[in-house]
Amino acid sequence: MYARLMTDMEDYQSRGINPKRVEDWENSRRSPCAKDCWEAWDFDATLDDGAVLSLRVATKDGASIHSSKDAPVIRLSLVRGDDTLVQASRSFAAADCTWDEQELDIHCDDCELSGTLRSIHLAALGLKTQEASAPAQAEEAAVESAGSAETAETAETSKIAAESTTISLNLDFTALTRPVRPATGILDMGHDGKHMLGWVCPMPLARVEGTVVIGGESHAIAGTARHSHAWGTVTPSRAINDWFVVSQDFGERMVMLLDATSSSRSGFIRFPMIFVMNKRGNLLYSNTLDTACTAETDDWYDDPETGTAFPCAVAYSFDTPDGVSLRYELRGEGPLSAPEVHPCGSGAWGLTKFSCTDARFRATGMLSITSPDTSGVASESEGSGSDGDSYDGADLHLRTSMWTGETCFACGLVGKTFNVEHSPQITTEYVFEN
Repeated sequence: MYARLMTDMEDYQSRGINPKRVEDWENSRRSPCAKDCWEAWDFDATLDDGAVLSLRVATKDGASIHSSKDAPVIRLSLVRGDDTLVQASRSFAAADCTWDEQELDIHCDDCELSGTLRSIHLAALGLKTQEASAPAQAEEAAVESAGSAETAETAETSKIAAESTTISLNLDFTALTRPVRPATGILDMGHDGKHMLGWVCPMPLARVEGTVVIGGESHAIAGTARHSHAWGTVTPSRAINDWFVVSQDFGERMVMLLDATSSSRSGFIRFPMIFVMNKRGNLLYSNTLDTACTAETDDWYDDPETGTAFPCAVAYSFDTPDGVSLRYELRGEGPLSAPEVHPCGSGAWGLTKFSCTDARFRATGMLSITSPDTSGVASESEGSGSDGDSYDGADLHLRTSMWTGETCFACGLVGKTFNVEHSPQITTEYVFEN
């Protein structure tokens, strides 16, 4: 196999994609109903009360990817403010679902996902809970401290199990920035235009408001969210080795970063993609084909159950030809909840199982932008903690602006570890209009 991001003008023209602008139809269904084809609309939100919500609407569950028929599913993961985990899902018969191919308009029985690039309404009704539990770290700490009847009881009750409960959500997402897409947003995984993975982020940053009903009790929720849309005509576990995604709002600046590495079959090719926007939601910077990118990790979470290693601290640096340097650092601790293993179908004759393991982490993020003059991407505001250092030499009056804040990032692994040492392929060739 071979992996390349489709950046040629012919790639845009053959698929009707505007190189300067993301359009509403790009958030509609784009994958056929066929073997190895899949599609997912993901929503990740950090709520004002400290809870973290993840919601996926998909044409297939992971175990059905090799099927030629749809197996629609809605999945919810909610880490509450007290760190308890609630997971719920609902599966649908394909005959009960409709998918529009011109605009975002999905109906699965009495559930709905519809809207534009500016606003989306999501009604996910009748999801059934699987389990609610305390985070893995709390359970491990309780077990380690067990040595008496009292501590043993604490260890036993640190895992809070719940009977099956019905959860319904009625949410509205309002975009705070413009959508982003790396070039065409399509990775050609076979150099034949048939085996593809696609990704677009219609809402890098959005405001979410609505209600969630758990066991008949209604709660109003609000917070900030990210909405991304992914699809493919190849099984993800065969095409991707690992991925890393984060978005963060610093007030003056907003960052969206996706780093995906292709599988061993296609040479472990990395595709780091970063976008920086101002507080009005306009794109200020995206990495281009002549950008230099480096990345490093210096802290890891080794999951004892799955044997996988996730990055807790990672830093990305981008240097542009016009002398601007951008660095984005993330430093977290343990995962919000135990990493989840998702099946991705099976191999020939059903003998080989494929799966992806993913986890989410709270983290402190720091963005620093150094520009040789006030015309660079850091010119609009100095930002908190900025300095006015200048140096003798060819590049005079270097200016660094810095922003710091809290966020969450997600990492997924098909292999056993996330690896930033593979050579990056810089991705975007065109900058979108502001």
